[in-house]
Amino acid sequence: MKSMVTKLIPNRLYRFKTVGGLKLLLAGGSFEIEPTENGSIFTATLDFHMGKLISKLFKKKVQKISQHMIEEGKNLKKILEKSDYKQNL
Repeated sequence: MKSMVTKLIPNRLYRFKTVGGLKLLLAGGSFEIEPTENGSIFTATLDFHMGKLISKLFKKKVQKISQHMIEEGKNLKKILEKSDYKQNL
C-alpha cells in the first residue's frame, strides 16, 4: 500500500492519503497516539470509499487491509511505548 503523509505531529498523529491503485477503495487514514500514565491510547482510522456494491465486491480486500493496519498499529504502539517518546512531549 502506497500512501502520502498529509499531516504529521511527531509522537502524536500520522495522517495519510492513499495513492496508487488502492485509492479507489481506501481514501486514507490516521494513527493517533495519546500518552497515558501506563502506556498510551492508540487509535487507527481507515477511510474507505464504500457503498453496498463495493463492500460486496471487495469484502476480502477490505478485511486484508484492515488486518494489515491492525498489525502495523500494534507494532507502532510497541515501538513508541518502548522508546523515550513520552519524555519528548
